[in-house]
Amino acid sequence: MIARTTSADMSSIKVSFCVLVGLRNALQSGLRRHGVGPRRFHYEEFEFRTGSGLKRLTECVMARIGDVAARRKV
Repeated sequence: MIARTTSADMSSIKVSFCVLVGLRNALQSGLRRHGVGPRRFHYEEFEFRTGSGLKRLTECVMARIGDVAARRKV
């Protein structure tokens, strides 16, 4: 999809992002087929861990979204 939506020469682009390992592997594999080599593929690694407070994080984010929505209505 990236290759289809850009007019850039894929072999000359640099890719930098932060994503879960599974998505990174899929993206890296797909971009490699379009000429994006490992030296042009930069990433930060992270993984969610069980018990790391995801429920609390989700509640906080959802509350923040609600606050923003409420302010827009005023």
